[in-house]
Amino acid sequence: MKRLSLNTGLSYSIRGFSCVKGEPFEVEDGLAEQLLATGRFDEQPVIANPAEELNTDNTGAGAEDEEPEAPESGAGAGAGVEDGLTASKVSQMRNADLLALAEEKNISLEGCSKHDEYVERINGVLGLVDFSKLGLE
Repeated sequence: MKRLSLNTGLSYSIRGFSCVKGEPFEVEDGLAEQLLATGRFDEQPVIANPAEELNTDNTGAGAEDEEPEAPESGAGAGAGVEDGLTASKVSQMRNADLLALAEEKNISLEGCSKHDEYVERINGVLGLVDFSKLGLE
C-alpha cells in the first residue's frame, strides 16, 4: 500500500478510481506506480493510525480546517432545520402558511407572486434542498 496525494489539477479519475486534490489516499502498489507515472501525484508517508493525522500540532488558529458554525437563530443556511422544516414540507404548504413562515423567519418575498416563487425563495434562504428534484436538473 502507498499513500498518495494529487498535486496537479482539482480531481483525477480513471476506471474504478477517483480522487480530489488535498485529500491523501491509499492505493495498492500497482495502481500507485501507474498514478505516479502520470506526474500528477506525490507519494506521502504512510500513517499507521489514521487518528494521528487528525491530531497534528498546528501553531495556527486552525480556522481554515474547521467547519463554519451555523447561525444561532434567524435566517441563514440551515435556519429551518431545527424547526423540522424540509424542502418537501415547504413546497406542500399553502400560500398563507408560506407568507407566515417568511414573516417569522424575516424572509423578504418581494418580487414573488406565485406559490413556486415563494417556495423557491424560502428554501433558498433557509438552505433547504429538495433531493427528489436534483436528478431532474
